[in-house]
Amino acid sequence: MSLAILPAAPDDGEAASKLAFDDPFGDYAGYARYGLDFAPAHQARAARAFLDRADAVALVARRGGALLGFAGAAPLEWDSRHFGVPMASLAFLVTAGGAAQRADLAGLLLAALDEELRGRGVQHLAARVSVADLGGLAALQQRGFRMVDTLVTYLGEAAPPRPSWVAQHFPDFESEAIAGADLPRFDRGQVAHFEPFMRESFRHDRFHADGRLPADRCDALYAAWFDKIFGGEWASGVQLIRKAGRVVGFCSFQEAHAIREHHGVRIIGRGLAAVLPEGRGGYALLAENICTRCPLGSRFQEFDTQIQNLPVINVWIRRGMPFFRARHSFHRWLADATP
Repeated sequence: MSLAILPAAPDDGEAASKLAFDDPFGDYAGYARYGLDFAPAHQARAARAFLDRADAVALVARRGGALLGFAGAAPLEWDSRHFGVPMASLAFLVTAGGAAQRADLAGLLLAALDEELRGRGVQHLAARVSVADLGGLAALQQRGFRMVDTLVTYLGEAAPPRPSWVAQHFPDFESEAIAGADLPRFDRGQVAHFEPFMRESFRHDRFHADGRLPADRCDALYAAWFDKIFGGEWASGVQLIRKAGRVVGFCSFQEAHAIREHHGVRIIGRGLAAVLPEGRGGYALLAENICTRCPLGSRFQEFDTQIQNLPVINVWIRRGMPFFRARHSFHRWLADATP
């Protein structure tokens, strides 16, 4: 019986969520090492929620009555506005079987997804895949996706504050924690001097690695992200460090609200951090404060960065944070791609 690639139908939700439940490559799979095996249920719930989205582009691979694969993408509205290019992100690429079968099925799903997205005017598709997902990686590369970075994650766990350690190593710094609800009232003048730094200091990322994206827009991206954080539009909270009263560093974070709501575990991550030259060495204090002074009372703190950001990774290792996961990022231009 031949394989068919079809648009996802309303009654595909149960089978698609079962595939997602069994997917071993989800972002939260590593928490099983801590006795917290919530990743399968979270993945299944996320798949169902995705299929319910009005803007979702979802396809399934069927052979007879069996659903063997599921792929989905969604538009990136903010990114599209920022870059002036219609963009989307691959939200799901889940199949049954081992690496070889997965590569074949995923490749067929990606080919059909290309056509569907191109027909909707999407020009740029981003994907992020676990480095352990050999079948998914093979399918992406065979479809012409270009790897643009590797994001590594180290894991912090909540710990009591260490005032004597901070006083010994950072005698010239002061710390402040700001909850997300208080950010709209924060005096932006206290961090206005970060604006040029945010435009000039972030170059080794997936956006700059994509030579077809406008260079000026890539440079402006982190300044725009910074604006969203301190404008109260993005972050669940921020840690600040000061020297002689002047803010010289910050680290923002978001809470994984769905994990807390459904599984009772508080996880924060997805942060943007920056330390000015006059705050040199202060990032270690920011990492300490994220783990010990988080106003949300998180249990786990996910610290992400590009694999080549060795100074930051060294801070995490010195703190004793274990490596948690790694994901390759890919971009594919659809506007003039070969089907």
